[in-house]
Amino acid sequence: MTNFIHYWKMHFRPTPFGKEGKTGYIAQVLSGKNTLRNDDIVRGILSDGCEIKAETISDIIARYEQRIRHELTLGNRVLTENCQFTPSIQGLWDTTTEPFDPQTHTCSVALRLTPLMRRMLRQIGVEIVDNRYRTDSLSITRITDAATGRTDGFITRGDDVVLEGEKLKVTTDDADAGVFFRNTSTQAEYRVSRRLTRNMPSEVVARVPADLPPGSYTAIIRTRYTGSGGVTLNECREICSLGNLRAEE
Repeated sequence: MTNFIHYWKMHFRPTPFGKEGKTGYIAQVLSGKNTLRNDDIVRGILSDGCEIKAETISDIIARYEQRIRHELTLGNRVLTENCQFTPSIQGLWDTTTEPFDPQTHTCSVALRLTPLMRRMLRQIGVEIVDNRYRTDSLSITRITDAATGRTDGFITRGDDVVLEGEKLKVTTDDADAGVFFRNTSTQAEYRVSRRLTRNMPSEVVARVPADLPPGSYTAIIRTRYTGSGGVTLNECREICSLGNLRAEE
């Protein structure tokens, strides 16, 4: 029997992308309600007994991350203890003389876990704390491709998809809010620029970007909407699809 050092608590979420088109279930880790940011990491470092001032730690972290971004802009790979950042270019060229076109080609960064991080993950066990459907963590529970009527994860580039769930309504006039498609391999994100065809708490209809490169994607809605009258969140909540989507040629 494997002796795990750490445990992740999880519960199940339904997905329409089960076997033979039936509803299945995927695991969702019960994380804290808030995403940890650098300030939270600094407080953790101080609680470990570090005697360096918080301002100094924050400055070092900011310079470290800025340096990583700078090296990537130069086309360099960057290897940290946790992951390797590799510059990549997404898109298709019809000929070798065709120039780079920002409308169809995208500069991106691929992430790959280091052996150290993979070893750490092998030390983590899983504890199922609730095998019932839960609604405390919201997600996009169903996606329908409007052009074909398919609900198996296929999406048509340049046409609408219907996103269903709870509290999905996108807050308008918000630069951070919107509908996005994140490539599961490169983590590159493509934002829906066209006005939403429908924007309701239980259903959002969005136009898939016509220039979305073929591949596997996660649909993401970022919104400050809470469903409680005029109350909005200080920061956008990220609501993701339960299964991967497929954009094909």
